[in-house]
Amino acid sequence: MKKALLVLGVSAPVALLGAVVQDMTELKAQSLANAKQASVGILLYTMDFDDVFPYPQSTKTLQYVVGPYVKNPSVWLTKNPAGSSFRFNMAIAGVTGPAIPQPAKTLMLYEDKAWSDGTRTVSYADGHAKRIDAATWKREKSTLGLKLRRQAKPLPKNFGF
Repeated sequence: MKKALLVLGVSAPVALLGAVVQDMTELKAQSLANAKQASVGILLYTMDFDDVFPYPQSTKTLQYVVGPYVKNPSVWLTKNPAGSSFRFNMAIAGVTGPAIPQPAKTLMLYEDKAWSDGTRTVSYADGHAKRIDAATWKREKSTLGLKLRRQAKPLPKNFGF
């Protein structure tokens, strides 16, 4: 009887931990899928506007102008329990795709807060999305400060509202 209680006492927390890890894995996968869908929407918008990335003044404006290409507003949710949200790299706002020197290394969307393990969901100007660790974030966040020549004027702050 004591053996059975000991097994129950140990296995319940292990099972709970396993469920939490699986839930976090699912949330991270959903966050990654959302980043990918939002990125595709931004790229579709860009193709329709002579290869110029949108030039929003707020996340809400970005979501509004890209909305017809995304259709599902829930793609803008990161699923990060830290209360994070996706942000657009304003360094590429109003810039043509060919003007970005390394699109596969230039952030397009990123979570503004890290997950509890230090990782973030990001997407790049070429459209791919992935999860990155803290060291990679430290290196790649420098693309948020790129100085690129803009081809478009900014959309009004309250555009669409």
